[in-house]
Amino acid sequence: MDPDDPVRLAAALRGNLFGLSDGLLWRFKKAGGRFNYNSPVPEGLDPDDRDVILWAFEMLKKFRSWTVRLPASAALENIVTELGVIPYTLTGELGKSRSGHIIQCLEYVAAAERRGITSLSSILEYLELLLESGVEEEINIAPWEDDSVRLMNLHKAKGLEAPVVFLANPGKKVSRPPDRHINRAGDTPRGYFVIKKESGYTTEIIGQPLEWEKYSEEEMKYLSAEEIRLLYVAATRARNLLVVSTYPGKPEQSPWSQLHGYLSEAPELECKDTEKTEAAGYEGAVLTQGDLVKAREGFTVIIDSANTPSYSVESVTSLVKGAGDGPERKETGYGLSWGRVVHRVLEACALRKPDNIELFVDNILVEEGRPSGERDEVITLVNQVVKSELWDRMLKSKRRFVEVPFSARDYSTKNGGERIISGVIDLVFEEEDGWVIADYKTDNVESEEQLAELVKYYSPQVEMYKRFWEKMSGERVVEAGLFFTQINRLVAV
Repeated sequence: MDPDDPVRLAAALRGNLFGLSDGLLWRFKKAGGRFNYNSPVPEGLDPDDRDVILWAFEMLKKFRSWTVRLPASAALENIVTELGVIPYTLTGELGKSRSGHIIQCLEYVAAAERRGITSLSSILEYLELLLESGVEEEINIAPWEDDSVRLMNLHKAKGLEAPVVFLANPGKKVSRPPDRHINRAGDTPRGYFVIKKESGYTTEIIGQPLEWEKYSEEEMKYLSAEEIRLLYVAATRARNLLVVSTYPGKPEQSPWSQLHGYLSEAPELECKDTEKTEAAGYEGAVLTQGDLVKAREGFTVIIDSANTPSYSVESVTSLVKGAGDGPERKETGYGLSWGRVVHRVLEACALRKPDNIELFVDNILVEEGRPSGERDEVITLVNQVVKSELWDRMLKSKRRFVEVPFSARDYSTKNGGERIISGVIDLVFEEEDGWVIADYKTDNVESEEQLAELVKYYSPQVEMYKRFWEKMSGERVVEAGLFFTQINRLVAV
């Protein structure tokens, strides 16, 4: 409806209806593209990327034309069909129920049109109201026609009306000091926020804006006015009868306390005593404590077979580490997070080297909680790897994949049982005579003897990668090895 809204367009493109990646959208923007589906797609964009953007923009133009030429219900039904929303929803969790709700909403839209709600904007407002009310199987677009009771908060009650309205729960008035304030008095809204840490029922204020007392007082005035507006909504929903619940013992606890002054002459609602009935007597066996204990013990027998695993789940790394003691290593102080940093930067460089490698490494170090001073060391190490013979072979390869996760069945256990092996292959690429697998290792290597020990320790891991890749791809692995980043060397296994 609004081609000039770039935020909503980007949200639609990267959502699950179009599925464009953040990388593609970034390349589109870098090439000079505008987030307006009526704008031209840059000629300099990669042809594959350009085809995808053109497809999405042409699709949105088509949808726009439908909303102009067709009734809103027909346009929405065409859009849902064109995008394949129903089959997509059916494949997900609770697919039948969720796809049924979509069809139900289309029926509501058609019914709303018959009642005079015809513009697309008013239809969208109507759908928002349905979402707030709760789209359920038993919902009715004209709930006032049913003899039913609906339970909702005051925000959901806006715009609705009923013959009888109960303002219930008179003992649940929660008052907390504000932790934010939005000033909309100028041309640009400004927000002020309190940063706090909550632990159970206690709250610790970590930081707050200067002059927060003034902003807090302004926010309290706004909240008080909002409370009065909500109270007005509550008191004006009833067409015939309004019933206000009270809490005589603690009237200040009631959210309806400001109405109490107007209730002195209102009659109290009469409640008829329900007739008490005695449960019919029943003569049966007498259960003892021993019977209960015995019955409890029998509960587990029924589910024992279900609790017995029919297979095991293992990771390649855990199998290698569990096979025996690893080689002695000199304590470097880097830890596992250093290896994750190197792996993530190498992965990014293999796919498409970041335009600003310094900023990219800084972000990775922050995410891993490592000092920013390590940036130059990471970049130096990565630059050495990308100048290696292995990297040159990878760039010239027919196909390449990085950080490839896999899970595969393995029947090679001693007892013949089934287990699922999972792992992640750092780098695999295809050359003319077959596939090549490389596993990065960031261990500190001080001598040839230590290198030999590390190769012996890690070799089973790479051999598993080789075996499973051949099984999954059905093609031959001609080389598999360990690439030690510190010494910039590939060791074949």
